[in-house]
Amino acid sequence: MSNTLVDEYGRVTCFYVQLGNRRFAVYQPTTIMFESSVKENGDLAVVIDGYHRNGNIMEIPGALFLARFSANLAEYYNTEVKTENLDETQFHESCFSEALTQALIEDAYENMTSYGRLLALKS
Repeated sequence: MSNTLVDEYGRVTCFYVQLGNRRFAVYQPTTIMFESSVKENGDLAVVIDGYHRNGNIMEIPGALFLARFSANLAEYYNTEVKTENLDETQFHESCFSEALTQALIEDAYENMTSYGRLLALKS
């Protein structure tokens, strides 16, 4: 099962993006989201058409958004690594920081108004 990723909460996924020698999970719909869920009536709650989008359970639109965000992040990261002529098999914090900045600039507003899942980003 080398193609599976188990996170610190025991959640298992076969979907992830690879940045150097690190893998970042891409979770499927119905996954329990410990770190990116907010209380229904909280200030950070995203409610659209009466539905709480960033609650405990990952919904399909949020999962698709995070998958796209992760793919963009990987693309930006790999471009930075190639531009800097760095070892592609290693993780480079500076390239990750630049790639994350680019991805957030591109997707932060959509996340804030539609999904509310980019609350916890850890490397």
